[in-house]
Amino acid sequence: MLWLSKNDLKNFFGEVAKELNVSEWEWLFHSELLEQIKAQDSMVARKLESFFSAYKNCHNFHVKVEKEGRAGKLSLTENGELQTLISVRHVAREALLKELRK
Repeated sequence: MLWLSKNDLKNFFGEVAKELNVSEWEWLFHSELLEQIKAQDSMVARKLESFFSAYKNCHNFHVKVEKEGRAGKLSLTENGELQTLISVRHVAREALLKELRK
């Protein structure tokens, strides 16, 4: 199962902040970091929020399946749902990376 710890999340936001030249990002809380990212580039902030929303949806699906003891035993419909969630997450990630490269 894929998941991000608070430290992973902070580092991910930090990498985005570094790309945008946000100073002293390592001393900021997540919410402050997101505000700084928004102040630097609102479009990057929107793409970042979209990516994390897609990531969370995919993660929640995995958590649900794992909790029910059905990991690796999905129906065709569930498998399709999972593939859609993964695809949406991938598209959101690529959109974020594309925005950062501008």
